[in-house]
Amino acid sequence: RKPQRLTYDDIKDMTTLSRGASNMLTFFNSPHAGTAVNHIHFRNVYHHEELALEKAGFERIKTFDGVNVSKTENYPIRALLFEGRDEGALSKTAFSFIETLQEKAIPFNLIFIGEKVYVIPRKLDSEVVSEFPNRVLGAMELCGKITFLDRETYQAVTTERISSALNKLSLSEGEIYNLIYTLAGKMGYLQPVCLLLVGKAASGKGTSSRELTKSRKGFSHISTGDILRKEVEEGTDLGKSAEPYMLIGGLVPNDIIDK
Repeated sequence: RKPQRLTYDDIKDMTTLSRGASNMLTFFNSPHAGTAVNHIHFRNVYHHEELALEKAGFERIKTFDGVNVSKTENYPIRALLFEGRDEGALSKTAFSFIETLQEKAIPFNLIFIGEKVYVIPRKLDSEVVSEFPNRVLGAMELCGKITFLDRETYQAVTTERISSALNKLSLSEGEIYNLIYTLAGKMGYLQPVCLLLVGKAASGKGTSSRELTKSRKGFSHISTGDILRKEVEEGTDLGKSAEPYMLIGGLVPNDIIDK
C-alpha cells in the first residue's frame, strides 16, 4: 500500500477533479492530522453551502506564477489559500508547499473546492486537544463542519470552545511566513539579499544580527569585528595592522579590511 504521503500527480489529479465538480468537496488528512490509517486516500462529500473557512477573510501574501497565496485574517486557525486559473501552475505551487510540509514532518489538512486549494499546517504535538479529548480534529472540523454523536456533547459545545481548540492546533504567524519563505525559494523567487548593519562599537550590531539569523531562515551572520578580533588574537599580520584602530574604537581602513 502507498503511504499517506502526497506526490505532484496526486495534487494534479485532485485539482482536475475539483474543477470538474463544483458541488463536491475533496479533503485529505495527513498523518497526525486526522487520518485513521496510513495509506493514501482522499474523501469526497457533497458541497452545497459555504463552510466557515470559506467565509473567513484572507490576506494575499504572494503570487507565484499567477497563483495567489493568501492567509486567513480572522479565523481561529491559520490556513493558507492557493488560488489560480491555470491548473498546472496551481498544482505545482500547492504541491511545492505541501512537499515542504512533508519534508519537515509538519501535519496538515487539505481541502479542494473548485479552483481553490486550502492548506492548513498544524502543530505536531497537538493532535488531540483538551476541548475534544475523544477525537482528532481533521479537515472537515477545521473548516467549521463539526458533527457529534450524542446530544449532550453537542449541547455543551460553544463557539469559544471550538475557537480555543483550533488555536491550539495552529502554527504561529512566524512559522507560516517561514514556510512561505521556503516556498519562494523552491519556486525560484528568492534573490540574494545582503543587509549591512553599521554602528559604533557596542551599539548592538552583533546582537541584532544574531537575533535576525535566529528568526529568519536562510540568513548568515558575518561580522568583520569578530573576524578582526580573531586575527588579533592569533597575532596575524592582518590583526597587527588592525589592532591600533580597534584599541581606540576607530574604523579600520578599507585597505586593511579588503585584505
